[in-house]
Amino acid sequence: IDHQIAYRAEKNYPKTALILKEIDSTVNQNRDSLGTMLNYIQSNLLDMKIRYFLTTKNNDSAKVYIDILENAAKLTNTHSTSLSIRKSDLAANKNDYKLAFDLVYDAMNKVEEEFMALSSEMDTLLYSHAEAEYNRIELQEAEHVKSKRLNWIIGITAGALLLFSAVSHYIF
Repeated sequence: IDHQIAYRAEKNYPKTALILKEIDSTVNQNRDSLGTMLNYIQSNLLDMKIRYFLTTKNNDSAKVYIDILENAAKLTNTHSTSLSIRKSDLAANKNDYKLAFDLVYDAMNKVEEEFMALSSEMDTLLYSHAEAEYNRIELQEAEHVKSKRLNWIIGITAGALLLFSAVSHYIF
């Protein structure tokens, strides 16, 4: 939060650079104790550095960190919309507005694809849930009918036994 205050509100870039270095140093010193949070923290720190260098128009440093982000995306076989946005920002810093537009457009398309896939998955899950609920109700109704039949069979059997008992008692 301090880095955001420093370079967004106060535009205090030297303070921001110092804060980012402190965060980086703290993460490196404590990497063993961070466990599963390490990747999450490093990812956020990487994004903070990219945004800082883009904001300060230090395009060469921003490019270095964007390349690191891009290589990480290749390793995990994912396309990061934030990668396209950061590349777009870098292109805009270099006055290449056509490339910047194309990259933002690509990011928007990726977001739309992800949204459509998520919507489709949600539809499938909701349909499956509705179908499971319908099957549960049907099963309850079938169990109720089965229970009624069983009660009838028990009643008829008990009646037949009583009748047989009465007739056999009367005859013998």
